[in-house]
Amino acid sequence: MKHKDTMKKVVSLSIASLVGCLSIIAQSHNNSVLAGSSTIPPNPRCNIKGNISISTGRKLYHIPGQQDYEKTVITTEKGERWFCSEQEAIDAGWTKAPR
Repeated sequence: MKHKDTMKKVVSLSIASLVGCLSIIAQSHNNSVLAGSSTIPPNPRCNIKGNISISTGRKLYHIPGQQDYEKTVITTEKGERWFCSEQEAIDAGWTKAPR
């Protein structure tokens, strides 16, 4: 009986820890979205990042797999945005990022 009780406690604590971790992740994501900055697109199909270069002011779009894609953060308050296709980004006047 002691073994079963110990296992129940371990499982219960493990579940509580997992739920706590997931809550922290969700809160972090929500704070990022509320602040207008994100690395996660609001629509998974629209994952092209329209970023404005800090150094040049150029409007560049990044597609998944490009060197700087993962570290590029979209801040909508600065005019940055998400695109659903490269053509949409081009039509809006954005240029493909060099890397």
